[in-house]
Amino acid sequence: MPENLRKAAAKYAREHGFKNVQELAQAALRDRVMEEEGMRETLDIMKDKKFYRSVLRGIADVKAGRVYTWEEMQESWKKKHAKK
Repeated sequence: MPENLRKAAAKYAREHGFKNVQELAQAALRDRVMEEEGMRETLDIMKDKKFYRSVLRGIADVKAGRVYTWEEMQESWKKKHAKK
């Protein structure tokens, strides 16, 4: 590791509560790997076009104010399915 990077890493580790540079390196690697794994998982989910469209519709509904409480949805269902 270049000397200037080692010094910067040591300073960062001290200032951010890491015991040493090795602990900082472990945390950085863990964060990077988990970030990439999370991104892969997100991309896999988004390959499901039906699910993706559903998420987009949900976001549009929230932005447009078309949101309801659980109780409102239950009441609506009851009215819709009430025996006549």
